[in-house]
Amino acid sequence: MTLVEVPTLEAIARDPAVAVQLPPDARAELLARALAVVGALAAPAVAVNGAGAGAPREDRLLDVQEAARRLNVSTDYIYRHSREWPFTVRRGRKLGFSEQGLTEYLHQVQRRRQAPLT
Repeated sequence: MTLVEVPTLEAIARDPAVAVQLPPDARAELLARALAVVGALAAPAVAVNGAGAGAPREDRLLDVQEAARRLNVSTDYIYRHSREWPFTVRRGRKLGFSEQGLTEYLHQVQRRRQAPLT
């Protein structure tokens, strides 16, 4: 097994091509971190515009059971589809899900369902 040096988000911002060479697990973890940063940066802007309430929330990692409950699916479905979601975070063999990422995903799905057909 070869260890891959994982670049920082700053290094990827400077040279996005670096991300292409990362293993899927490293990309998923970096994406979850990036989503947490985006959420933290966007929350004050939303609050200033009147759409937010209070200080930005800290992201937390949901386990498989909690993610299944929030998505209204079985835990088996979670395991089978976890690689497809950008809010999936793998730490070794442990599987978790960014709460903010999952919430944003659910909002996107809801918006797509409400969008008029053209």
